[in-house]
Amino acid sequence: MRTTTFEAVHAVVDKAAVIAAEDLTKDFTGRERLGKNTNRRLARWTEGVTAEALEAVSGRRGSAVRLVNAAYTSQVIPGSDAIGVSKGDRLHCTECGAVWKADHAGAVNVLRRLGDADIALWTPHRRVKRILQERTDRRRSRLPDQDSSTARMCRCGERTIQPPDIGQY
Repeated sequence: MRTTTFEAVHAVVDKAAVIAAEDLTKDFTGRERLGKNTNRRLARWTEGVTAEALEAVSGRRGSAVRLVNAAYTSQVIPGSDAIGVSKGDRLHCTECGAVWKADHAGAVNVLRRLGDADIALWTPHRRVKRILQERTDRRRSRLPDQDSSTARMCRCGERTIQPPDIGQY
């Protein structure tokens, strides 16, 4: 796992002078319950390896690492700030029906979060959710006819994804 992580970080640094990464020092829960102690230890180990790789490789190669708040990055539809519906590894836009890969949406949102003046690194997750909801409500209130199905104007800009080829993974 260490080798794979360091190789991935080198590949990223080959293409980027600034790396935006989620700050994963806060606890999070998953769907699968392995026990509190096991989940905590696994999460800390993988976070530690990733943080070590980012710090070491970017420091040696002259890239900057900027940490951003991780709250809701994989649950927000990029471009709209609306919280979507997760189904497995897919994220569905409730406004236009577009489907995102959750990891791809998370990566786009991490990059967008880098320049977000309202959501700082240490903003509590409840406040982040409130900010996202306020933005969505403001955008929706500017729509000409909120009840008309022809007036839907989703800004997510993504297409419905096709199932991957078997050989892709």
